Amino acid sequence: MNDFNYFLDQNATGPPIVLIVTGLLIFVIASIGCIGVIRESPKLLLTFALLLGIVFIMELAAGIAACFYRADMNNRLRSALEDSMRQSDKTDIDAWNHIQSEMMCCGIDNPSDWRRLSLNKTLPASCCRPPYIDEKVGHCFDSLALGKDKYFQDGCLNKLEMHISGNVMTLMIVGVCIAFLQILGIILAVYLASTVRYERQR
Repeated sequence: MNDFNYFLDQNATGPPIVLIVTGLLIFVIASIGCIGVIRESPKLLLTFALLLGIVFIMELAAGIAACFYRADMNNRLRSALEDSMRQSDKTDIDAWNHIQSEMMCCGIDNPSDWRRLSLNKTLPASCCRPPYIDEKVGHCFDSLALGKDKYFQDGCLNKLEMHISGNVMTLMIVGVCIAFLQILGIILAVYLASTVRYERQR
């Protein structure tokens, strides 16, 4: 299980699915383009350009939808984190332990979220800095004498958002590069089809 994706609702998996389907479509469309070039067929080349244009429009629509979803991401992610913390079953705890250990954070906004929302009202071991984990009970030493510097103070929500935003930025850069190549492919296909048709009419 990818614990970073565990807290995202099903709508968050939409863009990757769109990208996978689009990749398969581009493979099929590219095959049509290759056949069109080999056979010097204007019809196949124009079909390739048309289909590539449709895929470009689909990708543009998916990108716009992702931007609208991103605006609401904070509320969706916060709600998912709160629900998971309230349930606190084994799967939820495992996901939380992974996130908190990897990102060195605790709770949603701060460690007090565990005492406010969780069933056992204690900080899990993944909130503790390594020397202060109580292995016997599986959570931090719950003593005021230890001080707040003994467990992570930053909440996980902001760090998860930064993690997701970094991935989104990478996807946007890749998407712009792919869009440029698609537009270039459309232009070249139309140009080649026109050239082949012109040469045959001479």
